[in-house]
Amino acid sequence: MMDPPRPAVPDAVGKCKTAGIKVIMVTGDHPLTAAAIAKQVGILSHGSVTPYDIAIRRDISISLVTDKEKSMCNAAVITGTDLREMTQTELQDNLLKYQEIVFARTSPQQKLKIVEAFQKLGHVVAVTGDGVNDSPALKKADIGIAMGISGTDVSKEAADMILLDDNFSSIVTGVEEGRLIFDNLKKSVAYLLTSNVPEIIPFVAMVFVNLPPVIGILAIMVIDVGTDLWPAISLAYEKAEADIMTRRPRDPFYDKLVNHRLILLTYAQIGVIQACASFASYFLCMMEHGFFWDKLVGLRADWIDHDKVVEDSYGQKWTFDERKLLTNRCYSSLFLSIVLTQIADLLICKTRRLSLFQQGMTNWVLNAGIFVELSIAALAVYCPGIRFFLQFEPINLDLLIPTIPFAIIIFVDPPRLGHMQEDVNQVPLPSQHLQQAHQRPTLINRNPFFPLFHHSFFGENSPTTKNIKAHRKNRSKKTFKLTYRIFVAVSVVFRGPNLHHFQSQNHVIVFELHKPGCRVRGGDARASSTNAKWGMPPMLRIHMVFGGRLFGRTVSLMAVLHRTLMDAPPTGERCAHLENLHGKYRCRVHQGFRAQRGSLERDEENSI
Repeated sequence: MMDPPRPAVPDAVGKCKTAGIKVIMVTGDHPLTAAAIAKQVGILSHGSVTPYDIAIRRDISISLVTDKEKSMCNAAVITGTDLREMTQTELQDNLLKYQEIVFARTSPQQKLKIVEAFQKLGHVVAVTGDGVNDSPALKKADIGIAMGISGTDVSKEAADMILLDDNFSSIVTGVEEGRLIFDNLKKSVAYLLTSNVPEIIPFVAMVFVNLPPVIGILAIMVIDVGTDLWPAISLAYEKAEADIMTRRPRDPFYDKLVNHRLILLTYAQIGVIQACASFASYFLCMMEHGFFWDKLVGLRADWIDHDKVVEDSYGQKWTFDERKLLTNRCYSSLFLSIVLTQIADLLICKTRRLSLFQQGMTNWVLNAGIFVELSIAALAVYCPGIRFFLQFEPINLDLLIPTIPFAIIIFVDPPRLGHMQEDVNQVPLPSQHLQQAHQRPTLINRNPFFPLFHHSFFGENSPTTKNIKAHRKNRSKKTFKLTYRIFVAVSVVFRGPNLHHFQSQNHVIVFELHKPGCRVRGGDARASSTNAKWGMPPMLRIHMVFGGRLFGRTVSLMAVLHRTLMDAPPTGERCAHLENLHGKYRCRVHQGFRAQRGSLERDEENSI
């Protein structure tokens, strides 16, 4: 007579072990029967050795197996008699010592004792049972699972969950679905929290720096209720990552849905990058119309006054209606900048640990969400009726050029880390790891939420830590070159043949974009004879300084924009020095104008 286990059980037990779930058999059967069944289903691996195996091999009683031989065993079959003689501390030591354990000839009180021992070690315990004698253990466990078909009414009342098909593999499927739901919820929360920073910082700047209006309330509503809504929901449809069942179980006391690492990532890293991108677009829009940043500081009171006329950096007069039109254009510039950086944020939110190239773009709900996000942004800014209601004005797309490097920085680290994924998440856990974390064995530090925080700590001198540091050191230059090439390509797409000068020196990228009729030679821009007039076309110069680290990668974007003087006398006019760069990188722009042979010549001296 045989009562063999179900065919799907061995595979389910193997998945549990791969996922870091320790499977323990607790039964009232004879120890030899329990060990044989445990080996059939994979609870005891075929290479494991128990004291009963030694006794059978030597054809002796189990009591004659020496302590030295028992210490060589890597698995254990513990009977109810052994449990009665063990203290709670000795039982915990055995649970830490052996990865594979079978309990045989146990009573209901001993089942309860086993559950309590695991809980004191910090484990989250799930217990399955179908009889009345299993009720105390089911009630004490963190998750009590009763059998829906063969289970008694008492066990079902004591359990937290009922297994309708009495199939152990259904529990593994539930674990996988639970991990997927938790991952996708965390991705959605991370995506939604990020846009709060570029929405809040403009108001802080308006209060403490007295800047003119940076962003409007209606623009924030469009972002929160319009552009961000579909992408956030689409992350719930993201498929499971390839390593979802090879990770260790998360620490319920540390890896919560919203923890400090998620807050630091969204607010202190990605959010700050988005805020810098939005301010770069805002200042670019202001400076395109003649207001340099030194002129904007403290200008808020005069800017919103209906009766006052404001002068820009060139001395031009701006009425309230003209300032209102410029304000709406700045709203549009900052709004579109946030939308673009949110798309980059959405792409990195698709995965928690793997590279985007490994995950793929098969979530068509998310792909449609990107299209809808761009469509809503375009309608809000460029549709006549809608933009009037939302206080937007159409802008040229070249005002978004400063946003592109920041979007690349948000996106560039996950592909890089796709080449350096270590098997740090692979399980099962070795017994020494459990011994190191005696009180909370599941609290071993794992990889953080996003690849930008990718630093797995297994000791400062461990091979994993050294490999990650070596990868970062060896690939830093390649990452810079990749960013360099992408930025060149994007700039050419935006400006086409007008991109005349692009050079890289000591990790400082300098490029000049200008309209036709102005050529660049050795850093000096001279007007052609056909453009010999006071209204010289605007010149754009952006200095990008790559260096330092902010949670793995820091990029400072510094923009210096200057226009030629309009209606200025031919001689004696000087522009104020523009000095507002980051740290030790300082730039002094000196402009002089003079008439020579019927044409205007402009000399420009730059020192960095």
